Amino acid sequence: MRFMMVAALAVAAPVAMAQPAMPDFDPAAFCRRSLASIGHGESQFLLNGCLMQEQAAYDGLKARWPSIPESAVRQCERSLRSIGISSYALLQGCIQQEEAARQQNQQFQFRR
Repeated sequence: MRFMMVAALAVAAPVAMAQPAMPDFDPAAFCRRSLASIGHGESQFLLNGCLMQEQAAYDGLKARWPSIPESAVRQCERSLRSIGISSYALLQGCIQQEEAARQQNQQFQFRR
C-alpha cells in the first residue's frame, strides 16, 4: 500500500510542475490584422514575410518551451493579452528580454 502511494506521488509530481502549454495563436489572423492596421492589407509579400517570421518564432519557442522559465511565460502572455496581441514573434522577443533581464538582475551590483 505504501509503495503504491509513493509511486502515485512520483507520477503525479512531474504533472503538477509541468510547463503550461504553448499558446494557440492564429498567425494568419494576426498578420492580416497587423498589415491592415498600417494600410498594407493587400500585400502578399508582406503577409508572407509576417507568416514566415511567425513560423520561425513558433519553431524556436516550441523547441525550447519546456526550459523557458514559467515566470517569463506568464509575464509575457499577460503583457501580450493586455494589448490584444497574439504573436509568436512578439512572445519570443518578450521571453528573450525577460531572460536577459533576469541574468542582468542576478549579476547587478549597485555601486555607490
